[in-house]
Amino acid sequence: MYGEFKRFRRLPNLRMLCIKFDNHEDETYYHHIKEDMDWDLTKMYPSLDRLVLIQIHVESPMCRAISKHPSIKSIFLYDSEIEEYNLAVFWEACRELECLEMTRISFKGGSMSVPKDAVFNRLRKLAIKSTRKMSPSEQLDLLFHCPKLETLEWDPHGAISTRIMIDHPIQKDRWPQLDELHISRYPQDTVCASVLDGIRGCFGKIVELEMLNSTFGPQASKALCFHSSTLVKLYLDLDSVASSTIRDVMCSCPTLEILWAPAIDAKDIAEGGPWICQQHCELRTQILIKETEYHLHQMIFESLSTLDRLTILDMGGSSDGGSGDGGSGGGGSGDGVLEFRLDWGLGQLARLQELRIVEFHHGTKSEHKQRLEMKDIVWMIDNWKRLKRIGGCLNRSSEVDVQLKEVLRSHGIAASPPSRRRC
Repeated sequence: MYGEFKRFRRLPNLRMLCIKFDNHEDETYYHHIKEDMDWDLTKMYPSLDRLVLIQIHVESPMCRAISKHPSIKSIFLYDSEIEEYNLAVFWEACRELECLEMTRISFKGGSMSVPKDAVFNRLRKLAIKSTRKMSPSEQLDLLFHCPKLETLEWDPHGAISTRIMIDHPIQKDRWPQLDELHISRYPQDTVCASVLDGIRGCFGKIVELEMLNSTFGPQASKALCFHSSTLVKLYLDLDSVASSTIRDVMCSCPTLEILWAPAIDAKDIAEGGPWICQQHCELRTQILIKETEYHLHQMIFESLSTLDRLTILDMGGSSDGGSGDGGSGGGGSGDGVLEFRLDWGLGQLARLQELRIVEFHHGTKSEHKQRLEMKDIVWMIDNWKRLKRIGGCLNRSSEVDVQLKEVLRSHGIAASPPSRRRC
């Protein structure tokens, strides 16, 4: 790497520079590079605005060079290390940034907190992912110093502790400009709620929200309600979220276009109001329905028929159990799923003329598999003219499943092949 760096002495039009030290370089060679490297980035790359650093020991000369550069606005730091005595100059180098991403960073020494007087007023996007030896509380403290954030990606996994303790609620309107939030591996409902509340304000409402491996309980659900009028994309890849919460999203988010969520119980849909998310183009969830509730099929298909802009309809669920098995959806292990059959009201979905992809259950649970017949497949071919793919199990009988998929392929529609693992 060093030889390459030295060879390109001056590239006045270079906008992005990636520097990577090989893990296999010995300490003597690496020490030589550090001592001799010319960090005069302004002289070599005056137009540089994006710096990618991989497997770097972040030290003072590099940080000072970043601080002096007039154009660097984005730093992406991966698999790197920062010693405690270099932290102050590192944070100083971040003051003028608009984008900072730290992935798998090791902080060595004592406290990794940001200096109390530091304010990153220019920072619009911050990503903290699997950063080791920086506690979640210290990570949260860093967020407090970034009042103008518009995009936040936060995954505290790999830190000393994955429990984030908040002594008092986060101040409302803490991040008034934040509209894109991605949070992974939160164990606490209260923390999710506090962060969502921290975005509240006259203009502080979420447009895109992603929650992975988190506990999205009643407090977080309540906090989410404040953002219902602005949500466009919502990804809830969770083991714990109430079926009624997902139902309420469909009933209260007029601008929602994309929803990824655990299963919804048919009874919750029946007890809710009309779905108002008429801009919806991608729906990935699973609708659980008990044998005693099969009369609800017509009503559910009627609700689905209102989403006439759908291009992707994924009713497969994320696992064999769906949210019902995990206790979040409220359904038991004996629940079946919405069956896409003409006998149960499938014909109401003739309005979904934009459909391109339809997915059904890919797991092994028999009660979550479809029982489609040839007439159902023929109807789909005739009515969904833009259909490109149907995935998952179409029938519990493997022989019938193969026959139905052969018909689809003969009409130019891709279909998942039979598989012992998935079907």
